[in-house]
Amino acid sequence: MKKTQVTRIFHLFMCFLLFTVISPDGGCSLSMAAIQPIPSCPDTEQKLKEAVQKKRCDKLANVQNCTTPKDFTYHCVLNSWKTGTVEVCAPRILSQGHCIKFDEGGHRLQQLYKEYCVNFPVPCPNRFWSSELLKYIQCNDLHKDISTTLTPQVTTNENTYDLY
Repeated sequence: MKKTQVTRIFHLFMCFLLFTVISPDGGCSLSMAAIQPIPSCPDTEQKLKEAVQKKRCDKLANVQNCTTPKDFTYHCVLNSWKTGTVEVCAPRILSQGHCIKFDEGGHRLQQLYKEYCVNFPVPCPNRFWSSELLKYIQCNDLHKDISTTLTPQVTTNENTYDLY
């Protein structure tokens, strides 16, 4: 085989890999198969270790085509609506000091630009990997603040009553 033919075959193979490895919308459909709502995220290293072992993202990492296997990891983050937390296997992202959610419509992790955790009482750093979110648990507690402020109320002339 001539060098030009080998080069052409190599380029075609690389294009094929590029189109099959990278999702056109930037999301990762395999993450949707692994999403699970949970009441709260692990808050200790031991609980995190148990959750990681139970979720088994390492097994999915070897069959997904969204990112490198080492970057496809366990996450416990806010859901799309910031009303609860979810466990999900997803490609990690680098946060620029913002809390993180899993966007179910986009099949990916996203920064919450209105939730700048650098300013929290226990601040997060200006840059951190999404897989390190256990260190910044206040981000995942945001849903508790939101759910208490969203309780519908009925006001009469004299009293206010919660509907739930």
